[in-house]
Amino acid sequence: MAALLIGLPGCGVAWPDHSGSPLVLERKIALPDTKGRIDHLAIDLADRRLFVAEVANGTVDIVDLGASKVAGRITGLSEPQGMAWLPDRRELVVACGDGSVRFYAADRHELARIDLGDDADNIRIDRRNGHALGLDVSAERTAGNRRKWSNRQRPLAYRPGSALH
Repeated sequence: MAALLIGLPGCGVAWPDHSGSPLVLERKIALPDTKGRIDHLAIDLADRRLFVAEVANGTVDIVDLGASKVAGRITGLSEPQGMAWLPDRRELVVACGDGSVRFYAADRHELARIDLGDDADNIRIDRRNGHALGLDVSAERTAGNRRKWSNRQRPLAYRPGSALH
């Protein structure tokens, strides 16, 4: 069983008059039936929910931070990795290892799926317009055993109300 460790509010703020660590363990939240590693997280601040990508499980857990427990799970995903919460649309975007990017409503039903055809590693939100971008970030070995990083991004064509599957 895995567990989330939740830090204190204001994380990342330096407190010059505090001699201790700026991070303090607030609580642990169990993630039942979670095996292997977890990947990215996304947060819904309005409803105090944390979304946890569980790569080996092929699932995304929805954690109710107020109740300190898992409130739901999205299943049947292929290596869920990058995620983003779209607060204006109340939608979760999940990038999967099979190249699919999936959009879910707040009640966890799938709204749309876009198949990019290769590994979809990450999701970024363009703050100017709220559009989701699917990213493929990979490291390739080159001559001399050095790593060459590539970062390809694609705008995702899904719009609310469209029916893509």
